[in-house]
Formats: sequence, structure tokens, C-alpha cells
Amino acid sequence: MASLRAALSVRMRMSSASEIMRRSLHAAETASTSSTFKDDLDEKKPSARNHRVSDRTLDELLFQTKGGQSLSGRARSLQEVGMVVPQNRMDKRAAREALRRAIECDTGTGKRKKEEYASLLRWTLGWRDLRSVARAEVVRGFFARLEGDRHDQTEPLNAAIVAYVVSFLSTKGGALLGDQEIRKLARYVYEHGCLSDVVAGAEALEREISPSALQTVCERYVDLVLASGDRSGAGLPAAVNIADLLHGASTGSGQGLASESAGELVRAFSQFRGEGCGTRELSRVVGSIEAFDLDARVEAEALVGDFLGLLRAAGGAGAPGDEIARVLRAIASMSLPYKYDDVEFLIGGLRVAQIPPRELLSTLQAIRKLNWKFGHQVIEDVFGAFAAKVKQTRRAGEVPEMLSTMAEMGYNPLKIPLQRGRRSCLSHQLSYQQRFKLTSAQLVTTIHSLSLLETDVEEAYIDKIVTYFSKKLHGAENQELATFLRSLARLNFKPSASTLLLLGRIDKHLEKNL
Repeated sequence: MASLRAALSVRMRMSSASEIMRRSLHAAETASTSSTFKDDLDEKKPSARNHRVSDRTLDELLFQTKGGQSLSGRARSLQEVGMVVPQNRMDKRAAREALRRAIECDTGTGKRKKEEYASLLRWTLGWRDLRSVARAEVVRGFFARLEGDRHDQTEPLNAAIVAYVVSFLSTKGGALLGDQEIRKLARYVYEHGCLSDVVAGAEALEREISPSALQTVCERYVDLVLASGDRSGAGLPAAVNIADLLHGASTGSGQGLASESAGELVRAFSQFRGEGCGTRELSRVVGSIEAFDLDARVEAEALVGDFLGLLRAAGGAGAPGDEIARVLRAIASMSLPYKYDDVEFLIGGLRVAQIPPRELLSTLQAIRKLNWKFGHQVIEDVFGAFAAKVKQTRRAGEVPEMLSTMAEMGYNPLKIPLQRGRRSCLSHQLSYQQRFKLTSAQLVTTIHSLSLLETDVEEAYIDKIVTYFSKKLHGAENQELATFLRSLARLNFKPSASTLLLLGRIDKHLEKNL
């Protein structure tokens, strides 16, 4: 501590406060200029999303009035806009994204289908202005549409539409999502085998189905699966339904099944497994055994063996990256016996771009646990995918954990995905929206990992870390304070005048609590 204090005092004597302020202003101007220039270049580049449906088209579908006019113009009464007033920015963004996904996923979507999708979403945006009778009517209409899909045996609604409406009703609908609606939803996902798609769709829209609603749907789903038996030649194979149910229940906002029910379903899967069971179903059940922490090592070993057999029969190109990652995580987490050649074969067919953002870090940690050599083979691709999708991560601590894992492995990331641009890892973690989510321990992990990486960190990010940490001193332990200051001393960092004051506050707080 004395050496750090001496180093800071020497630096303060060498540079006056005015000199530090001049440098910081110059750095800020340079950063602003370079950022603006980069944005100009990005605007001139052909957009990678030109194939996507434009926001204007989506707004015309979602927010049009009876006369075809957009809601974005002058203020109108509720009667003029057809009871549709976007009241919540998050709801509006999620509804637009759900409509975009539905139109892009359903090939050949006609105008009538697009308008139907928009009408199924539009009433949620004016929810607070709808009377109770109107709310009940639109909810009945939505579930009647689901039941119509079931009876007519037509192509089901896109999972993004169902996910948005169900997540909306489960969190805001209250009593309108009653037992009858839950039964209809359970029958729908059972007959189409789409519970996992609905749960994943809600997560992709940054929404969630309430744990109580998900649990009730899963319980009804279990009853339908166990009561139907094998159903040879009728509907979906039972193994497909079981895999869908287990995966959807284990990846939702809360585990939707009790361990006893999950274990019973795993045993039923082993009984009904047949020709309709592929790598997707096998990986889902293996991942569910790990997620529910079931005592089913024998079943898991057999399923992993079957998965490898199907993958080898397809020449190593028969399974997407998320399925292989799921199996690798299960092998590492459950300490299943494995051969070096088998793991090497799985990693050779691993397509990192297909792994969901929230599973990238755990996949890297699992591969590293299996063999450190394999970790070094995939870390560059994993971190590249993680940095590209960092805004889709849900936990605030994922970036510090990723930085810590890279530092422990001795990997030095490129500067662009780490800290350049608005979509970089540090830019996301230290953004205005994340400032209250980060704990003192996560900030210490971040600065400690950055001090170990052989990458020059921009001073603006270090200033932000010091600023955020100085506001969490009362919840920090002495060991965290000391680690923070030691890590900061290892960085080639010239603090601004305001940052020096904050460092002095941290130092005094540590000295006071020693």
C-alpha cells in the first residue's frame, strides 16, 4: 500500500492538475473524432442487415390506424387510433422484433399473413387503455387462434408471436391467463412440440414467461405426454415431445419441473426412443439431466454414446453447434467418462456461431475443463462470437467472467472486440444501463483481468471502472480494495484529475478500515 501511495504521489508531482486536464481533454477530442469518423465509414459500408424487414414496414403494420395513417404523427384520440397507443418502449421494441422474426422466418409470408401477425401483437401496445371486457375478448381471440391451428392441422403460428403474447399475458395479464388458457397453451405446444421454441423466443425478445405460468404449462404438458404413450403413427413421437418438454422446462425463467417429474420423463424417453429421435432430442435430454442435476449418469452415458454414433454416421456435420456444446457441457459438468478422440471429434464439428450467447462462456469453461489444449483451440472464435453478441447476454457478470477466463488461459484478445466501438465488451459492461447492475466484486474481477491481459486499455474505460467502484466502497471488502489498487498500478494508466481524487478516496477508505 505504501508503494502504491508513493507511486501516486510521484505521478501527481510530475504532472500538475492543469496538465492532466489538458491531456484528458485532448484525448476526449481525439476519441470523439475517431469515433465519428468510424461511424461515417460504417454508414458508407453496405449494411449486413439489408435483407431484414425495415422498421418502417413494421411500424406501418403495427401502428397504422383504420385509415392507414401511422401513429407517429399528430396526437389522436383513442377512438381515432383504434385503441392502440404504444405506452411502453420495451413492449414496442419487443413487438417490432417479434413481428420481424415472424415475417423473416416464415418464407413466402403474404400480406394477409403479415396483417394477421400484426393484429395479434397490436392490442398488447394499448393494454392499459383497454377495458376489462375488451381485454378478455382479445385474449379469447388469441387462444381461439391457437385452437384453430390445432384443429385445422395447419402450419402453427410463428414461435416469436406466441412467445411475445404469452410472456406479455403471464406478466401483465393477471387473471386473464387462467386454467382454461393454460390448458389450451399446453395442448398447443404438445401437439406441435414447440415449448422450447416459445421459451427461446421469449428470451431472444428479452422477455420472460413468468415462472408460475411456465410451471403450470409444463405440468399439463407432462400429463399429456405420459397419458398418450408411444403414439406410433399418430402425431409427434413421444420422444420428441419429452425432449422438447425437458429442454423448455430447464431453460426457462425458472425450472418448470420438479426433479421427480424430470427423472420420470428421462426414463420414459429411454423407453420410447426410436427412429424419430435424432441428435437434437439426444442433446436436449442430456442437457436436461445436467440442468436438473438428476442421478442418471448411466442414462447420460448411453445418450452421449448414441449422439456420437449419429454424428459419426453423418460425417461430423449432422448436428448444429448448440447441440454439440450442450453435450460437451454435460460431459464436463457431470464428469462423464470420455475418450480424447471423442472430445476432439466433437470440438472439430463445433460451430461457435450457432451457440446461444448465454451459453458461450459456459461452453468455453467446459471445454477448458475437459482439456486445456482444446480451450486454446476455440477461445478466439468463442470470444469473437461473445463480443459480437454481448448485448444479448442477460447477466451483468458474464463479461467479467469471460475476461477472467481469458486471463487465466493467457489469451490476449484483439483490441477491437474488447474495447473498440459501441458494441465492444467493455463498452457494454460499463454502459449507463449497466452501472447499477455491477457489483464491487465484478468490477475488481474486471480490472484485475485487464491488468493481466497484454492489451493496452483505453483510459476512458479505466476512468469509468474507477468511478463505478468508488460508488460501491461501502459494500467492498478490504481484500477487494487492495486487489483493485494493485491491479490498477500494473496498468499503464495516466489518471485524470477527477480520477486521482477518486483513487484518493478509495485509498482513504482502505486505510480507515485496516
